Amino acid sequence: MARDRRRDWGDDENDDRRARRRSRDRYDDDDFREPPSRRPAGKGVNVPGLIGMIVGILGLIVSLFPCIGWVVGAPLAVVGLILGIVGLFVGRETTGRGFPIAATIISVAALVIGGIWFAVARNVTTTAQKNLEQKQAEWEAQVKVANEEHQRMMEEARKADQELKDGPAISVTAKKLYQDFESNAIEASKKYEGKIVEVSGPVLRTEKDRFGRLWVELDAEGDGLIRCDFPRDAEAQLEKLKALQQVTIRGRCAGRDLKDVIKVTDSLIVARK
Repeated sequence: MARDRRRDWGDDENDDRRARRRSRDRYDDDDFREPPSRRPAGKGVNVPGLIGMIVGILGLIVSLFPCIGWVVGAPLAVVGLILGIVGLFVGRETTGRGFPIAATIISVAALVIGGIWFAVARNVTTTAQKNLEQKQAEWEAQVKVANEEHQRMMEEARKADQELKDGPAISVTAKKLYQDFESNAIEASKKYEGKIVEVSGPVLRTEKDRFGRLWVELDAEGDGLIRCDFPRDAEAQLEKLKALQQVTIRGRCAGRDLKDVIKVTDSLIVARK
């Protein structure tokens, strides 16, 4: 019995010691543990600055391309710059101003590059527009000169046609015309060449080549020959001519060719017998 009591008393004493130790340890932990309200609050990430830096980097990369640098890169840089400035104002409440400063610098660099591309594109466009206006002015001047030249030629053709039909003419026989060139070609050229003549004589033949050109040959007696060239629309008129038929043909004397033939151009028949 006595042994059992001493055992029980020893167990109780050990329990008391353990309880006092746990109480002391708990007290020490409570003394050194900081109150939850006194812990420093962690700062969040500067979201505007981070997003601005990312957008600014994209704008900087895009701004390096000539064609889209100032069209796409510049707007991205503007967005990045705005976000960077916003990030600078909220930097005290977040992790700092590193992201906003980087976003601002990168965005400004992208804007500068985009502005350079814009200036280059504007210069190229202005130069191209000036060159186009210059070419257009030159083309209009050429068209004006061509129109004036065409009008002048039309007027000269009208006057020549009027002169051929109604102007004064030198009346001469085929024989006399050929003899004048045969006896003195220089004097005959001054008298007849380029002038309107009315040549009378017998028809030797009427010809048409494979190109549709028409002419009538008048007999000037002997080896003499007068060739009168007609326009293509005079074919019906020439079909009615007969050999040795006496005709009077009006036209412009072109002188004598290498085959010793007197030529009359722009011919038309004014009389026949």
